[in-house]
Amino acid sequence: MKILYILALTFFASAFSIGQTKSLSPLLINEIMADNDASYSDAQGDFDDWIEIYNPNDVAVNLSNYYITDDSTLPTKFQFANNDSLVIPANGFLVIWADNETVNGVLHTNFRLGASGEYVGLSNANSELVDSISFPAQTADVSYGRSYDGSSTWINFTTSTPNATNVGNSISGISKNNLGFTVYPNPTKDVLFFNSKIEKFEILDVVGNVVIKGNNAVKIDVSQLKNGIYFIRVNKTLKKFIKN
Repeated sequence: MKILYILALTFFASAFSIGQTKSLSPLLINEIMADNDASYSDAQGDFDDWIEIYNPNDVAVNLSNYYITDDSTLPTKFQFANNDSLVIPANGFLVIWADNETVNGVLHTNFRLGASGEYVGLSNANSELVDSISFPAQTADVSYGRSYDGSSTWINFTTSTPNATNVGNSISGISKNNLGFTVYPNPTKDVLFFNSKIEKFEILDVVGNVVIKGNNAVKIDVSQLKNGIYFIRVNKTLKKFIKN
Protein backbone atom coordinates (compact mmCIF):
# COMPACT_ATOMS: atom_id res chain seq x y z
CA MET A 1 0.00 0.00 0.00
CA LYS A 2 2.84 2.37 0.88
CA ILE A 3 4.50 1.63 -2.44
CA LEU A 4 1.28 2.43 -4.32
CA TYR A 5 0.98 5.70 -2.41
CA ILE A 6 4.55 6.70 -3.32
CA LEU A 7 3.97 5.76 -6.98
CA ALA A 8 0.78 7.85 -7.02
CA LEU A 9 2.59 10.87 -5.57
CA THR A 10 5.36 10.47 -8.15
CA PHE A 11 2.82 10.30 -10.99
CA PHE A 12 0.96 13.42 -9.91
CA ALA A 13 4.21 15.32 -9.30
CA SER A 14 5.40 14.40 -12.79
CA ALA A 15 2.08 15.39 -14.33
CA PHE A 16 2.15 18.71 -12.51
CA SER A 17 5.73 19.35 -13.67
CA ILE A 18 4.82 18.58 -17.28
CA GLY A 19 1.80 20.84 -17.06
CA GLN A 20 3.93 23.66 -15.67
CA THR A 21 6.66 23.26 -18.30
CA LYS A 22 5.97 25.33 -21.37
CA SER A 23 8.37 25.49 -24.27
CA LEU A 24 9.35 29.03 -25.13
CA SER A 25 8.55 30.55 -28.50
CA PRO A 26 11.61 31.61 -30.50
CA LEU A 27 12.84 35.19 -30.36
CA LEU A 28 11.97 37.14 -33.51
CA ILE A 29 13.55 39.80 -35.68
CA ASN A 30 10.76 42.37 -35.48
CA GLU A 31 11.96 45.53 -37.21
CA ILE A 32 15.09 46.80 -38.96
CA MET A 33 16.45 50.10 -40.19
CA ALA A 34 19.26 49.79 -42.73
CA ASP A 35 19.41 53.47 -43.76
CA ASN A 36 19.30 55.46 -40.52
CA ASP A 37 20.01 59.03 -41.52
CA ALA A 38 18.49 61.02 -38.66
CA SER A 39 15.84 58.81 -37.10
CA TYR A 40 17.18 57.12 -33.94
CA SER A 41 20.59 57.39 -32.33
CA ASP A 42 22.60 55.12 -30.07
CA ALA A 43 24.20 56.10 -26.74
CA GLN A 44 27.12 57.65 -28.61
CA GLY A 45 24.78 59.88 -30.63
CA ASP A 46 25.41 57.98 -33.87
CA PHE A 47 22.63 57.24 -36.34
CA ASP A 48 23.56 53.64 -37.09
CA ASP A 49 21.74 50.66 -38.58
CA TRP A 50 19.65 48.78 -36.05
CA ILE A 51 17.78 45.52 -35.59
CA GLU A 52 14.97 45.09 -33.09
CA ILE A 53 14.53 41.68 -31.42
CA TYR A 54 11.10 40.78 -30.03
CA ASN A 55 10.42 38.35 -27.18
CA PRO A 56 6.92 36.89 -27.72
CA ASN A 57 6.97 34.99 -24.42
CA ASP A 58 5.34 35.83 -21.08
CA VAL A 59 8.72 35.47 -19.36
CA ALA A 60 12.01 37.30 -19.88
CA VAL A 61 14.53 35.71 -22.25
CA ASN A 62 18.26 36.37 -22.25
CA LEU A 63 19.85 36.99 -25.66
CA SER A 64 23.27 36.12 -24.20
CA ASN A 65 25.27 33.66 -26.34
CA TYR A 66 22.83 33.94 -29.27
CA TYR A 67 24.25 34.64 -32.72
CA ILE A 68 23.27 37.24 -35.31
CA THR A 69 24.56 37.64 -38.84
CA ASP A 70 24.12 39.42 -42.15
CA ASP A 71 25.55 36.43 -44.03
CA SER A 72 23.42 33.31 -44.52
CA THR A 73 26.59 31.25 -45.11
CA LEU A 74 28.07 32.41 -41.78
CA PRO A 75 25.29 32.02 -39.18
CA THR A 76 27.66 32.46 -36.22
CA LYS A 77 29.27 35.67 -37.50
CA PHE A 78 28.60 37.54 -34.26
CA GLN A 79 27.89 36.03 -30.84
CA PHE A 80 26.37 38.11 -28.07
CA ALA A 81 28.27 38.19 -24.81
CA ASN A 82 26.93 36.74 -21.56
CA ASN A 83 25.52 39.93 -20.09
CA ASP A 84 22.45 41.02 -18.13
CA SER A 85 22.02 43.95 -20.52
CA LEU A 86 20.81 41.42 -23.08
CA VAL A 87 17.77 40.28 -21.10
CA ILE A 88 14.61 40.96 -23.12
CA PRO A 89 11.55 41.46 -20.89
CA ALA A 90 8.40 39.41 -21.31
CA ASN A 91 6.66 40.55 -24.52
CA GLY A 92 9.40 43.15 -24.81
CA PHE A 93 12.03 44.38 -27.24
CA LEU A 94 15.75 44.98 -27.55
CA VAL A 95 17.47 47.10 -30.21
CA ILE A 96 20.80 45.82 -31.52
CA TRP A 97 23.12 48.24 -33.31
CA ALA A 98 24.51 46.85 -36.57
CA ASP A 99 27.35 49.38 -36.79
CA ASN A 100 30.55 47.32 -36.79
CA GLU A 101 31.56 49.09 -33.58
CA THR A 102 31.81 46.34 -30.96
CA VAL A 103 33.95 48.62 -28.78
CA ASN A 104 30.74 50.53 -27.95
CA GLY A 105 29.29 47.65 -25.92
CA VAL A 106 27.42 44.36 -25.99
CA LEU A 107 24.55 45.79 -28.05
CA HIS A 108 26.85 46.53 -31.02
CA THR A 109 27.64 43.92 -33.70
CA ASN A 110 30.63 43.39 -35.98
CA PHE A 111 28.72 44.16 -39.19
CA ARG A 112 26.59 46.85 -40.80
CA LEU A 113 23.43 46.46 -42.86
CA GLY A 114 23.22 47.23 -46.57
CA ALA A 115 20.58 49.79 -47.58
CA SER A 116 20.35 48.10 -50.98
CA GLY A 117 18.89 44.99 -49.32
CA GLU A 118 20.37 42.20 -47.26
CA TYR A 119 19.85 39.15 -45.06
CA VAL A 120 19.65 39.02 -41.25
CA GLY A 121 19.62 35.74 -39.34
CA LEU A 122 19.24 35.03 -35.61
CA SER A 123 20.44 31.76 -34.08
CA ASN A 124 20.22 30.48 -30.53
CA ALA A 125 23.15 29.50 -28.31
CA ASN A 126 23.11 26.03 -29.91
CA SER A 127 23.68 27.64 -33.34
CA GLU A 128 20.14 26.74 -34.42
CA LEU A 129 18.51 29.33 -36.69
CA VAL A 130 15.40 30.71 -34.97
CA ASP A 131 14.48 33.55 -37.34
CA SER A 132 15.67 35.30 -40.48
CA ILE A 133 14.60 37.98 -42.95
CA SER A 134 15.83 38.97 -46.39
CA PHE A 135 14.83 42.59 -46.71
CA PRO A 136 14.57 44.66 -49.91
CA ALA A 137 16.26 47.98 -50.65
CA GLN A 138 15.52 50.55 -47.98
CA THR A 139 14.60 54.24 -47.91
CA ALA A 140 16.35 56.65 -45.51
CA ASP A 141 14.68 56.81 -42.08
CA VAL A 142 11.90 54.41 -43.09
CA SER A 143 12.02 51.19 -41.10
CA TYR A 144 10.96 47.74 -42.29
CA GLY A 145 9.14 45.51 -39.82
CA ARG A 146 6.35 43.12 -39.05
CA SER A 147 2.92 44.73 -39.51
CA TYR A 148 2.32 43.92 -35.86
CA ASP A 149 4.60 42.24 -33.33
CA GLY A 150 5.27 38.68 -34.46
CA SER A 151 3.27 38.99 -37.71
CA SER A 152 4.45 37.13 -40.81
CA THR A 153 3.72 40.21 -42.95
CA TRP A 154 6.47 42.81 -43.34
CA ILE A 155 5.80 46.43 -44.27
CA ASN A 156 7.51 49.83 -44.38
CA PHE A 157 6.78 52.17 -41.46
CA THR A 158 6.41 55.92 -41.76
CA THR A 159 7.17 56.06 -38.03
CA SER A 160 9.76 53.58 -36.78
CA THR A 161 9.19 52.01 -33.37
CA PRO A 162 12.55 50.88 -31.95
CA ASN A 163 12.17 49.25 -28.52
CA ALA A 164 8.38 49.57 -28.79
CA THR A 165 5.42 47.72 -30.26
CA ASN A 166 4.96 47.99 -34.02
CA VAL A 167 2.13 50.24 -35.14
CA GLY A 168 0.17 50.32 -38.36
CA ASN A 169 1.52 53.54 -39.88
CA SER A 170 2.77 52.06 -43.12
CA ILE A 171 3.87 53.39 -46.45
CA SER A 172 2.70 51.02 -49.17
CA GLY A 173 4.14 50.68 -52.60
CA ILE A 174 7.44 52.44 -51.99
CA SER A 175 9.77 52.22 -54.95
CA LYS A 176 13.41 51.86 -54.06
CA ASN A 177 14.49 53.51 -57.32
CA ASN A 178 15.19 56.97 -55.97
CA LEU A 179 16.81 58.23 -59.16
CA GLY A 180 13.58 59.47 -60.77
CA PHE A 181 13.57 62.99 -59.31
CA THR A 182 15.57 65.30 -57.09
CA VAL A 183 14.39 67.87 -54.53
CA TYR A 184 16.45 70.76 -53.23
CA PRO A 185 17.49 72.52 -51.05
CA ASN A 186 17.28 69.89 -48.35
CA PRO A 187 16.82 70.95 -45.56
CA THR A 188 14.58 73.77 -46.75
CA LYS A 189 12.82 76.69 -45.08
CA ASP A 190 10.20 78.01 -47.53
CA VAL A 191 10.40 76.46 -51.01
CA LEU A 192 11.26 72.97 -52.24
CA PHE A 193 12.36 72.69 -55.90
CA PHE A 194 12.23 69.72 -58.30
CA ASN A 195 14.94 69.10 -60.89
CA SER A 196 12.16 68.91 -63.53
CA LYS A 197 8.40 69.42 -63.77
CA ILE A 198 6.47 66.81 -61.76
CA GLU A 199 3.00 65.82 -62.96
CA LYS A 200 1.67 64.75 -59.55
CA PHE A 201 3.11 64.72 -56.05
CA GLU A 202 2.13 64.25 -52.40
CA ILE A 203 3.90 65.34 -49.22
CA LEU A 204 3.40 63.09 -46.19
CA ASP A 205 4.18 63.74 -42.55
CA VAL A 206 5.93 61.14 -40.39
CA VAL A 207 2.69 59.31 -39.59
CA GLY A 208 1.69 58.99 -43.23
CA ASN A 209 -0.86 61.82 -43.50
CA VAL A 210 -0.91 63.71 -46.81
CA VAL A 211 -0.32 67.37 -45.90
CA ILE A 212 0.23 68.85 -49.37
CA LYS A 213 -0.51 67.57 -52.87
CA GLY A 214 -0.39 69.09 -56.29
CA ASN A 215 0.14 68.76 -60.04
CA ASN A 216 2.47 70.07 -62.74
CA ALA A 217 4.92 71.58 -60.29
CA VAL A 218 8.54 72.64 -60.44
CA LYS A 219 8.50 73.95 -56.87
CA ILE A 220 6.41 73.62 -53.69
CA ASP A 221 5.71 76.22 -51.05
CA VAL A 222 6.34 74.43 -47.73
CA SER A 223 6.52 77.54 -45.56
CA GLN A 224 3.27 76.63 -43.79
CA LEU A 225 4.58 73.25 -42.62
CA LYS A 226 5.87 72.81 -39.09
CA ASN A 227 9.58 72.08 -38.73
CA GLY A 228 10.39 68.38 -38.96
CA ILE A 229 10.84 65.38 -41.25
CA TYR A 230 8.54 64.87 -44.26
CA PHE A 231 8.36 62.56 -47.25
CA ILE A 232 7.53 63.50 -50.82
CA ARG A 233 5.96 60.82 -53.02
CA VAL A 234 6.01 60.92 -56.81
CA ASN A 235 4.35 57.89 -58.35
CA LYS A 236 5.82 55.11 -56.20
CA THR A 237 9.11 56.82 -55.39
CA LEU A 238 9.55 58.29 -51.92
CA LYS A 239 12.14 60.82 -50.76
CA LYS A 240 12.72 62.38 -47.37
CA PHE A 241 13.26 66.07 -46.77
CA ILE A 242 13.61 68.25 -43.68
CA LYS A 243 11.66 71.47 -43.11
CA ASN A 244 13.41 73.90 -40.77
